[in-house]
Amino acid sequence: MKILHIFSLAALLVTEAVHPFVATAQNAPWAKPLTSDVSGSDLALVTRVVVDASNYTFVSGFLNGPATLGGVPVPVGGAQLRNGFVARLDPQGAVQWVRALAAAGSGIEADVTGLALDAAGNAVLCGSYHNGALTLGNFTLPANSTVAHTNGVVAKLSPTGNFLWAQAVSAGSTESLSTTAAAVDAAGTVYVAVNTFGTSAFAAGLGLRSFSSAGVPGVGTDYPGISGTAVNSPLGVFGSILDLVVNPTTGQLGAVGDFQGTLTLRAAGSAGPALTFTSPPEPQKGAFIAGLSTTGAPEWAQVLTSTGMSQNGRTGSFLNRLNGVIPAGNGFAVAGGYLGAGTIAGAVLPGSATSDNITGVLARLDGQGSLLWTRAISGDGQPESGAVANALATDAAGQLQVAAFFGGQLAADGGGQISAGGSDLLLLTYSPQGQLLGTQRDGSYGNEYPQALALDPTGQPRVAGYFMGTCSVGGVVVASGPRQSNGFVARLSRTPLATRANSAAAAALQVFPNPSSGGAALQVKLLPGAAPTAIQLLNVLGQSVHQQQVPARTATATVPTAGLAPGRYVLQVVNAEGVATRGVLVE
Repeated sequence: MKILHIFSLAALLVTEAVHPFVATAQNAPWAKPLTSDVSGSDLALVTRVVVDASNYTFVSGFLNGPATLGGVPVPVGGAQLRNGFVARLDPQGAVQWVRALAAAGSGIEADVTGLALDAAGNAVLCGSYHNGALTLGNFTLPANSTVAHTNGVVAKLSPTGNFLWAQAVSAGSTESLSTTAAAVDAAGTVYVAVNTFGTSAFAAGLGLRSFSSAGVPGVGTDYPGISGTAVNSPLGVFGSILDLVVNPTTGQLGAVGDFQGTLTLRAAGSAGPALTFTSPPEPQKGAFIAGLSTTGAPEWAQVLTSTGMSQNGRTGSFLNRLNGVIPAGNGFAVAGGYLGAGTIAGAVLPGSATSDNITGVLARLDGQGSLLWTRAISGDGQPESGAVANALATDAAGQLQVAAFFGGQLAADGGGQISAGGSDLLLLTYSPQGQLLGTQRDGSYGNEYPQALALDPTGQPRVAGYFMGTCSVGGVVVASGPRQSNGFVARLSRTPLATRANSAAAAALQVFPNPSSGGAALQVKLLPGAAPTAIQLLNVLGQSVHQQQVPARTATATVPTAGLAPGRYVLQVVNAEGVATRGVLVE
């Protein structure tokens, strides 16, 4: 069901005593695209989003051609060069400012991969740059002595977009380094994850750096133990950290990443035991969650692996990923995905080693790394059904909010939703104990891929990511150029009525013939209910092209298609038994 249509159906959908969300000027849904120049770019992504206590949104991402975010230009350092950016939007979604790392035409290539906020509402970014010195406000960071090698960058911006400090992080002239994720504790100490790459593009070292609130470098810890070999591996051995957080209750840091081969984590110079884990043989890889002390000492680690088969002609569980981590109690919760059949922290996950379907995974661990529970976001077993969880957040009640993308129909334990076509955006709500409380989907026949999630002070979600084709995100129609990926940030409405998807109604809904040709009417099988059923057809823009109502306790209905333009549509059915949708093709 499209967010665009939720509010008009409220009277039909509210079946219990709830407090529905009421949109105001301060909290109405909105969406802003990061739109690239069709002739000059094919990649523009929004990868991080955070919200401050005053309901202002900060986003970061990157692009490889000139683009605009909500109409505000974002430059690049030169043709075909990637540039990272940070932007701030007001509560209504208007872009207040954009700061690109590389100045237009500078010849510098830069990236922003991490974003966090401190208690004062300042934004901390991290990433990398190369091809020369990087100037950020009044700060100039040195070039690597080898032009092709990258330096890491860490910087803090005020709420008005002024650079308060900036620091370069270098691995030396023979290596490239990137800071990949950032976190800030209650005292304002900044922590960044680093990845270093040597002579082999795939041999990496991991580490952690810290900076005071004023930008003074503090502890620097490397994990140089990327060791061992992977049998028949064209990639060699590698590891990377993708996300980093600080648990405010314990001060422990949580890091997630992926790896191939045998990965060893040990604080540099530490006499303590190393944490070592090994992925399955190539072409499979693993993902990890690790607990780290504030001095960088690894304290525990758990692994996600799977025995997946093929995906789009490629073989192996290359999709094993833990994409996001957040504090949860005295431990952490993680979200990701895997191919085939998997395990996390030794617990068996659903799936089959002979299946090429992707399954989303959510897990919660305590402060010692012990698994408390895990949940799968599974498809219904049909080809091309499944999901990947990319980000998560927690609300004031301790509930976990998860942003995922999915295709096909999900199983009941994944919410029972059905995509309108391609990959759709999915929001899920879980209790602290892992009970699925509800789901809502957004999107249309294009592809929507959420990458980041944050909750504003009222508990409403900000979702950022990218899309391909023509989509409806948060009720706003956005379109990318041919073969392009364009970014977006949206404020969606998390409403009780949107999370009452009824899997029984969805399972009962059948439509035939599909495709429909020659003006043939659609025969629709329904779940009979004690109240009338509302049926409508929606086009790819979310516009209603046909509406009808059938009496209570009706099991079948006829929906005419004569006069409709050929193309894809969504059949939406709403009654007291729930909401169900099916994609329909009219030829």
